[in-house]
Amino acid sequence: EGPDADSSEYASCRVTAAEVYRSQRRYFDAESQLNRAIAILSRDPDARWRLGLAHHELGNLYAAQGRYAESGPAYEQALKELEQSLGPNHPFVATVLVGLGRKLAFEHRYEEAQAALERAVAIEENALVPDHPQLVTTRRSLAQLNEERALAESHHAQQFR
Repeated sequence: EGPDADSSEYASCRVTAAEVYRSQRRYFDAESQLNRAIAILSRDPDARWRLGLAHHELGNLYAAQGRYAESGPAYEQALKELEQSLGPNHPFVATVLVGLGRKLAFEHRYEEAQAALERAVAIEENALVPDHPQLVTTRRSLAQLNEERALAESHHAQQFR
C-alpha cells in the first residue's frame, strides 16, 4: 500500500510532479500540485523543510512565468521555513537565495541581489567541496550579476552625459 494522499511523503511527490510540469511549461498543473502540497505540508510541523522546498518551487514557477511580484514572497517563505528547520547555513537555504537573487536582479535591485548571491556563495563554500556544480553555478550567477550591474550603470551614466 502506498502513502496516504494527505501525507507529507505524498505532498513531496506533488512537489516533484510540479517541477516536471514547470519544465514542460504546464504552469497551471504545476501551481495546482504545489498549492495542494503546501496545504498538506502546512499541517505537519515535522515537514517544515519540505514546506520550504515547496515554497521554493512555487517561487521558481512564478519566476519562470515572469510573475516576479509573486515569486518574491514565495522565496521569502521558503527561506523562513528552511532557516528555521535546517539552519541558516544549509545548502538548501543557498539554493533559495540564488533564486531570490536572480529575481532581484531581474527587477534591477542589484544591491539586494548581490547580497543574496554573496550569502549563497558563502554558505556553499562552507558546506560543499570547492568544485561542486552548485557552487560553480552560484559563483557564475554572481559574476553575471556583476557584469549586468556594470552594464546598467554604464548605460545610465551615458544617458546623463
